[in-house]
Amino acid sequence: MMKNYLNTILQETETNVNASQFDKLIKYADILKNSIHKSYASWDDDKKGMDMHFKDTFLNIPKVQVNNFLDIGSGAGIPGIIYSILWSDVSAVLIDSRLQRINFLKALVNELDLNKRVNVLCKRAETFAHDKNYREKFDLVTARALAPIEQFIEYSVGFVKENGYLHAIRGINDRISLIEYQNILDYFYLTLEKDVTYKLNDTTPIRWSAIFRKTKITDSGFPRSLNKIKCGLFRK
Repeated sequence: MMKNYLNTILQETETNVNASQFDKLIKYADILKNSIHKSYASWDDDKKGMDMHFKDTFLNIPKVQVNNFLDIGSGAGIPGIIYSILWSDVSAVLIDSRLQRINFLKALVNELDLNKRVNVLCKRAETFAHDKNYREKFDLVTARALAPIEQFIEYSVGFVKENGYLHAIRGINDRISLIEYQNILDYFYLTLEKDVTYKLNDTTPIRWSAIFRKTKITDSGFPRSLNKIKCGLFRK
């Protein structure tokens, strides 16, 4: 069933893959389905699991030129693992602050033969963003449903190169809340390049995908400490 449904959503989303990529996507789906760690990636049934993790990612593949990317709070590898399968010439760093999930990701990367291009690190974004080896180094930084939108921006923006992209895949409420924090985009020199609402199917809630382009280098004082980030930066 999964192979047939994967073919269906690939066609629906106009996502092209070769035979090797298809096999890796199926293998990844099977690992998620049979994992004992259901909190990493929910999988109630094959259709719901494929929609929530694979179709959602296919619908939101950034149409930008990237040589490398960072996935923050990668968890079970959504969207970072799927991007790594689809982008066979792109290097990636996946980070998560929880060691158990990092161990899962490392095993997954080895199982899918991605270890030559994908590095998995146990790091907190607010401190890791000050590491000179990773700061302002990525063409694309992505995360799915990581923290409230204003906190996500502060966590993430320091990793993005000048003229690189920050990609958020989130629920519709975050699009609404971004209006309240509109001035945070100006503060971090971000311009909204893509702003799309969509549904995975007729029964799912409205979701939101946004891509921001960073036009200037981020002030070295950001991101701040976790407590300061949670206190907020601006409010309308």
